[in-house]
Amino acid sequence: MKKIFTLVAAALCSMSMMAKDYTCPLVVNLMGKDMPVGDIKVNVDEQKDGKYTMSLLNFKMNDFMQIGNIVIKDVEATKCGNVIMLNAAKDIQITKGDDENVEWMGPGLGNVNILLKGELKGDNFNACLNIPLAGNMIVGVKLGKNTNEMGQLPNAGFENFHEASYNKATSQEPNGWHSFMSSTGSMASMVSEPVHTYESAEVRENAAEDNKKCVKIVSTPVKLGNIVLASANGTITTGRLQAGSADATSNKNCSFLDFNSTDVDANGDPFYAVLNNKPDAMKVWVKFKAGDGNKNPKATISALLTNGEYAQDPEDDKYAANIIARANNSSIESKDEWQEITIPFTYDNENEMPKAALVTMSTCAVPSGGSKSETNPDVLYVDDVEMVYNAGVKKVTMDGKDITNEFDEAGELEIEGYNKNLDINNFQLEAIGAGAYVTKKITADDFNTYVSFTVTSNDLKNCVTRTITFKDYTTGIKNLETITLPNGVKAIYNMAGQQVTDMQPGQVYIVKYTNGETKKMIKK
Repeated sequence: MKKIFTLVAAALCSMSMMAKDYTCPLVVNLMGKDMPVGDIKVNVDEQKDGKYTMSLLNFKMNDFMQIGNIVIKDVEATKCGNVIMLNAAKDIQITKGDDENVEWMGPGLGNVNILLKGELKGDNFNACLNIPLAGNMIVGVKLGKNTNEMGQLPNAGFENFHEASYNKATSQEPNGWHSFMSSTGSMASMVSEPVHTYESAEVRENAAEDNKKCVKIVSTPVKLGNIVLASANGTITTGRLQAGSADATSNKNCSFLDFNSTDVDANGDPFYAVLNNKPDAMKVWVKFKAGDGNKNPKATISALLTNGEYAQDPEDDKYAANIIARANNSSIESKDEWQEITIPFTYDNENEMPKAALVTMSTCAVPSGGSKSETNPDVLYVDDVEMVYNAGVKKVTMDGKDITNEFDEAGELEIEGYNKNLDINNFQLEAIGAGAYVTKKITADDFNTYVSFTVTSNDLKNCVTRTITFKDYTTGIKNLETITLPNGVKAIYNMAGQQVTDMQPGQVYIVKYTNGETKKMIKK
């Protein structure tokens, strides 16, 4: 009996480790408007194969729109440093909730294509879901306290600061960002003590009401005793700064990130920023004033999206394979006024999803090229960094014909007298958005048939639709189904020739792209 009890206890313990309930604030977004609903219990269960099941039971938007039980199985999990990221694009059946007296909507919706992005970090769970209801209505669901931060950099508004120190020197560093005061490398002692970052209330006009602070970054002179040797550019990064050479132009002087590092800053945060998304651009507000003696009056901001392995900025060719995308602006002018700049990303590897972002900002685009003045240094104010995710339509084709410009302002197109069989594969949409999802489906009622496209941004927070109505068309439909694929992908086939909507790790697939290319690849 004792042995049986021990085995049962062990089994229960194992189950408790695999499954966890979270009480999450629920916000529903309908027609672009956020509506707080209250708290809801969410179960996140790790499967034996390392994937997850997420269960949202008895889901109600309000007293009039009561959906039911949403259970998403086989959710892909990606380990990104100290965060587990969850991703799914699946057809599911929504079932009835527990209350038999409620007329649950979900069972009547048939196959529902769910998009999910979630994150598990310590005891916190956050997730965004897109749920299509009748017609082209898309319901956005936000679960957790920090959903607005998903797909963004940590502390992107620079509202939270902590005290960093080196020897007896201290400074205010924004949470999730790091200056020379926490640097490493053989020359760290030369640059770590001067203060480069300050908490500032120099906020731009027309900023959001809760925008009370920004970060102030300044250059400092490098001294040997009382002799000024050079200028140390004021620099902050989401990674860690390395001072590894007396030669300012050496790539041993860099910012870097590495998920394998277990070091943390004075606030207990790692020296990296998790970003398991594909942004199209980075927006940032800056105010820059060059100081005395600066012969290179251009500030700089750069971003590298990486696979989480070692990467640095300036880059080292040895680690080029770890970089997925780049964004850079090294021409920020000294205007002493706030300006918003947008920096687009260029993707080297369009098929790989990033895991981390290395963002670096400096008071001068030239290493050690700025002001050496203590009283009038280079000053760069930075606020509200935003990763931008596009959801737009570049091109729509039907039976090989470009019909992009035939839709009205609402994204609708009516066609009468169509006499061909409708095949979902004969309709293609090329989206605007590096990681956008494209969903296409054919539906019908007693009178008409509808071919619908939905383009959803990679962060799941924006979407656009296109609908073709075939008037009085109710027969001759082939492939009546829903397909969701990443932007740029026309179709995915397994080695048996069957079309699939996603790829499993370790398996070989044939991928056809909207530009006509066909590639064989292995899912990592």
